[in-house]
Amino acid sequence: MSSKEELEATSKELKDSIEDQFDEMKEKVQKAGKIGLAVGGGLLAVLLVSQLFSSDEKEEEQAEETTKKKKKKKSKVVRQIARSNFLGNSLKEQAILFALGLAAKQLKTFITDLNNSNDKEGSE
Repeated sequence: MSSKEELEATSKELKDSIEDQFDEMKEKVQKAGKIGLAVGGGLLAVLLVSQLFSSDEKEEEQAEETTKKKKKKKSKVVRQIARSNFLGNSLKEQAILFALGLAAKQLKTFITDLNNSNDKEGSE
């Protein structure tokens, strides 16, 4: 083979290699994009549902405040009603469950390590 043919073969191999790398990168980006889109859509859905439930409460509070203002002009007392937030409670519960799961896993590994060390001491 002449040097020209060798260079063309090498060039073709490099071109194919680069195209393969671009194809792999494209697949990875598409996969990550789909996952991100699904997660974002889920979070948006949770946000919209939580706003749907909380919007009724806010409208009721505003209606109560306007009727109170009409009746009583002497004192302006704004009462904040402490109501539980659905999204906040759900996140708290999930965080607690996650923390308890990690604690249980750590406790299990500690107990198995303790049993293994006791077995080694007993056999010696």
